[in-house]
Amino acid sequence: GDRVVEKVAFPDVREGSIIEYSYSLKSGSLGYLVPWDFQCAYPCLWSQYSIVFPDMFDYLIMSGTALSFDEMTTMSAKKEIWMGNGNVDANIWTKRWVMKNVPPIREEPFVSCMDDHIERISFQLSTFPSRYFFSFSPLTNWAGATNQLLDLPFFGTFQVSDRKSVV
Repeated sequence: GDRVVEKVAFPDVREGSIIEYSYSLKSGSLGYLVPWDFQCAYPCLWSQYSIVFPDMFDYLIMSGTALSFDEMTTMSAKKEIWMGNGNVDANIWTKRWVMKNVPPIREEPFVSCMDDHIERISFQLSTFPSRYFFSFSPLTNWAGATNQLLDLPFFGTFQVSDRKSVV
């Protein structure tokens, strides 16, 4: 899955205590950005998520939230980055989302999947550079996605453990 669990002990924490922590996750994968849950089993005074990525990549931002974001910011800065065979100038985007006073998620009767109701944000890569710095949009629409799948030589075949394809 896309979730990593880290356990941290907070000695002397009692009911009613407020815990503040932050962490950074650095990933070399620009094709997959880690989603963020603003809501969990406990109330949250402040939940913030930020991403930093070069402008040659673009993402479809999906947030099925019933609550609105209290803050959303976008900043860019020109930087030289390594790409392929050398350095290129690129705008580096920093996007940030904040929710304040987020209530806890509670189990509800007749709801089969509570994960569908959690306040979260997730991303799908919509544009990336292909060779020679031309831009490529992997999923422009359903027809385009279907054609891309049908053009793949291995699509529709069954892969067995000895790596032989079986139709």
